[in-house]
Amino acid sequence: MAVVGLISALEEQFDIVIDDDELDASIFATLGSLATFVTQKLQG
Repeated sequence: MAVVGLISALEEQFDIVIDDDELDASIFATLGSLATFVTQKLQG
């Protein structure tokens, strides 16, 4: 449930859409990997 809340917060904060097929456990492995994922979403 916490992951769903985090995804929702990221989508709202950064005005991005994260599709279910993009999600992978490795995205949440570290804060750095999560930041990289969000940065990539923001760039295109």
